[in-house]
Amino acid sequence: MAALTSSERNKIWRKNNPKRKAEYARKYNREHAEQVAQYGRSYRSSHLEEKRVYDKKYRKANPEKRRAPVYVHRACKSGELVRAEICSRPSCTNTERIEAHHEDYSKPLDVEWLCESCHKKHHNPKLVVV
Repeated sequence: MAALTSSERNKIWRKNNPKRKAEYARKYNREHAEQVAQYGRSYRSSHLEEKRVYDKKYRKANPEKRRAPVYVHRACKSGELVRAEICSRPSCTNTERIEAHHEDYSKPLDVEWLCESCHKKHHNPKLVVV
């Protein structure tokens, strides 16, 4: 059996250590915030046409998904819907960054109020949010 390359070993390590990988990424991004931001700006500015094409296709394919947050915002502004002050998950007591989660986009005002962390976990159960 052939020895693994460093790239293959790194891939295996990342798969087996998602928390440590996430911690490392957060630390790196904090320590190199300006470089990371500059890279993002550079990438976005050099891929404008691809982004426009993707966005147009996405908007056409997901009209209800795009309209739902607008309806929630308007309903909250008019008082028809009241934003929760705490995450609706029983195991969570977070009061910051509460977001509206839609199970069914055809019912835009039928929402569950989740904190950002629980919302991400809901959509990606394998995600490690620390």
